[in-house]
Amino acid sequence: MIDLLNSGILRSQVQLIWMSGSPRDPTIRILLAVSAGSRHVYEGIVLWSAYRDWLGHLLDSSDTEQELRGLKKMLVKNKYALLSGLNIRSDDLSICGLQRVDE
Repeated sequence: MIDLLNSGILRSQVQLIWMSGSPRDPTIRILLAVSAGSRHVYEGIVLWSAYRDWLGHLLDSSDTEQELRGLKKMLVKNKYALLSGLNIRSDDLSICGLQRVDE
């Protein structure tokens, strides 16, 4: 359960780790590290397709589709991808469904 009390924009880092499945829609492990005074880590194991749009929202790019294609290509090739220095709203944490694992 997400339990950050802070509201507003939080700095975050997202690690995507290939777990299994086809390159078309792999099962991935997401580790989300959020700095909110102290560091909090959240985790989930999901299908790429389930979090694709959410990741695109985090990228906040002028060409999100191209960014997502590049991210997935890196994930397929390296079995790992890292997104750092992202800004995430605390409201977005409450809807993403990841579980806190640093407690």
